[in-house]
Formats: sequence, structure tokens, C-alpha cells
Amino acid sequence: MKRRESVPIEIENVTKTYGSMTALDNVSLSIARGEFVSILGASGSGKTTLLMAIAGFTMPSSGRIRFGERDVTLTEPHKRKIGMVFQNYALFPNMTVGGNIAYPLRLRKLPAVQIAAKVKRALQTIQLDGFAERRIDQLSGGQRQRVALARAIVFEPDILLMDEPLSALDKKLREQMQIEVRHLHQDLGLTTVFVTHDQREAFTMSDRVALIDKGQFVQIGAPSELYNRPASRFVADFVGQSYFLPVAVSGDEASFAGQRLLLPGPLSSPVSRQFLVIRPEYLEISEDDPRPGENILRGIFKELIFQGESSLAFVGLPDGQDIGLRLSGRQVESIRNLAFGSSVNLALAAEQTLVLP
Repeated sequence: MKRRESVPIEIENVTKTYGSMTALDNVSLSIARGEFVSILGASGSGKTTLLMAIAGFTMPSSGRIRFGERDVTLTEPHKRKIGMVFQNYALFPNMTVGGNIAYPLRLRKLPAVQIAAKVKRALQTIQLDGFAERRIDQLSGGQRQRVALARAIVFEPDILLMDEPLSALDKKLREQMQIEVRHLHQDLGLTTVFVTHDQREAFTMSDRVALIDKGQFVQIGAPSELYNRPASRFVADFVGQSYFLPVAVSGDEASFAGQRLLLPGPLSSPVSRQFLVIRPEYLEISEDDPRPGENILRGIFKELIFQGESSLAFVGLPDGQDIGLRLSGRQVESIRNLAFGSSVNLALAAEQTLVLP
């Protein structure tokens, strides 16, 4: 299928209430033409409500939504020129693969010859050539997902919306489909909004991620920004694995276990109750004195757990908390010969030392 000239999306101060419950609380988001944005959040956070508002199935209580220069806040879903992929695929079991893909074209009353040509191109795009006459119950989960995608894009929409469409797939197939969807987006250039509760999925596919909690965005940015520079403890806890160590704050300095921490910049807040955020993969075993630009955490080696492509070593700190560090195959050798209960030094680079309220 040919690359589309897509449209941007502007969500402006959208609120949605159901009686006394607020599902969306004054949210705003600008999505550029051709951008892939994931709305990431836990169940009940408001992510699906927002997607349904963009699609037109839910009317905002206040605020507005624009596609390019067009205000679509009150526009019916079928007039918004959006493709939609649902969590359960919503394929018609009584139709063939070709019939399912052709359905939106027949609704638009396109000539039969044109429908056949578009269905053929869509099947080529999703790598299911020769499947037009197959029944839906003859397809695997991944093939059904591809058919749902083809049906959503066959009529060349301006925008593609996806509501947790990969959640029913097993882990290996899900990861494969994430890459396929990402490549399809790059090929077609469609403005895409993808809803998921899985941060790895959002990071794999997206240009930007908008993390939502209790109906409000808590951080919007590139995947690397949310992971490496979370705006709050909530973000750091939701995205990836983290340990939180209480630190003492004095002016613009923070210290842990009596040791002043080297930081990449000034503290983001002057409040006294703050935490050092530790990612397991940021830590390294250090046998020597601290090198310039790194902090040292001292502890006791307690446990080593093999997890396939990496291992997780647990170290007990002076405050009684256990933290883990993730080690690759070669790094494991640096700790394998240590006896349990041995003293160990953990190095944390200053640029990866994050202190948050």
C-alpha cells in the first residue's frame, strides 16, 4: 500500500465524567503528522476512554479534539476517517479473510474491481498473499491480527487507532507483531495512537509515550526519556524495575548512608523526603576505590539468580534493604567466586544517579 499523507491530532483540555467519577481530567496532547504515540497506563487509568474519545465512540464532557484543522469533537465515528483495531480483533467469523478486509470498502460503495485491487494490496502489505478465501477460524492468532490490521488500513484512513490489539497473543508472537506493526507504520506513515498497559510494548513501537494515571498525563516523552529521566517516583516505579533508597537532603546536596552523592545536575525539588532511584542494570561490581564521576554503595552479597540472558545478584545495604543488579554472562564472573555474605562495592555512575521526591 502507498504511503499516506496523514493528519496531526490535537487533544485540548478534554475531560470526561461519568456521574461523580472523572475518567479523564483536563488532558491535552499534540500528536504530529505521521507520529506513533502510545497511551500507556494501568487498568482504569483512562487510556481506553481517551482512545474512544478520539475515535468518536465517547463524547467528552468538555474540551475538544481536532484532526488537522478539523474539529471532530462532535463528529460521528464513521465520518472521522479513522482505522480502528480492537483488542478482540472484531472479525466477522462468517466472512472469509478477503470478505473481512473488503467490508469497509463495500460500506463506502466502491466498485468491485477497485475493492478487489485494494484487498489484494492489503494482503500483500500484511504478508498474507493467497489467504483471501481462508475462513477466519483457519487462521492463527497472529494471522487474525494481521487481517484486523489490513481491514483498518485498506480504505486509506488518515489516522490509525489501536486498543491493546496484541494482548491476546503469546509472548514470542506478541514481540514479533510489535516489530511488524512498527514496520507497517514506518511504511505507511499513518498517525497512530496505540493503547497498552505494557511498557515494553510501548517502548518498542513508539516515537513518544504518554503515561496516564487517574485520568491525567504524568509524563509525555520519548521512551528513553521516561526510562532514564522519569519525572516522578510513580513514573520510575511504573516504567521498568526500580529500587528506592531514602536519602538525606541538605540544600542542593543528597547523601545516602552518610555519603554525599554525585549528581548529574541540581535536585529537581527542595523537599526533604526524597529517594535515590536505582535501576538494576545501572549498577556494576567495583573492586577498587571510586573512580571519578561514580558513587559507591557498600553492601553484602546475598544471592545470585540465573534468568537466561542475564542474572540478578542481590546485595543487602546498610539500611536493611536488598537491591538487585543485572549482570550479563561476562559480568557474572566478577561475582560468581564471591562467597555469600562477602562485602561488595556497587558502582553507580553520576549521570545515572537519579534523586526524586
